[in-house]
Amino acid sequence: MDENIITKENYCIYNGVKFYFEEESGEYTLEMAEGKVDTLVIPSTINDIPVTAIHYEEWKTCEFKEVIVSDDNLYFEVIDGVLFTKDMKSLLIYPPKKKDEKYAVPKTVEIIEPDAFSYNDYIKTIIFQNGVRKIYPYALSCCHNLETVYLPKTIELVSLKTFYWVEALRNVFFEGTQQEWDNINIAFGNSELEDADIHFNCHKIQYHI
Repeated sequence: MDENIITKENYCIYNGVKFYFEEESGEYTLEMAEGKVDTLVIPSTINDIPVTAIHYEEWKTCEFKEVIVSDDNLYFEVIDGVLFTKDMKSLLIYPPKKKDEKYAVPKTVEIIEPDAFSYNDYIKTIIFQNGVRKIYPYALSCCHNLETVYLPKTIELVSLKTFYWVEALRNVFFEGTQQEWDNINIAFGNSELEDADIHFNCHKIQYHI
């Protein structure tokens, strides 16, 4: 069990943050967190039970700048303060107080999980590189200063309200053709994306990083 962790029936307190969890099949999912810290430390275990998943939708009171996991964590990976699944295929949490204005999602990533970037007011440019297939609900919501997004033609799905309250969005550079753009499943609640200028055939996305 991680040291300095206080556990109750359905929550624990660890490094200044209150984590609510649920158990299923001998594993824990972190469902919600409360607490204002600069560094969010994810526990590897609670009561000797591994923490294997995170639902980030209800973490909005946590105003952190970076995420940390232990070096031997079997389920999560952190690169430059950003949280991923261990296989680097899903981006879970981009910290709401991370102050970088530009971010390039690693090339291994296929899935942007719900709320992953939400409520970050610093980021202005996000580059989704070739391989990203699905961006899940509210993933970029309330990124009020996000102006520019680069999307590869591997994109299949932009989910419900992915771009909700992204009112500064002006330019979307898409790697594919307009026909390929029209084939993307863009769900309800993405008017900010639809109102932006879409630039097609931007084949050199990697050179804008």
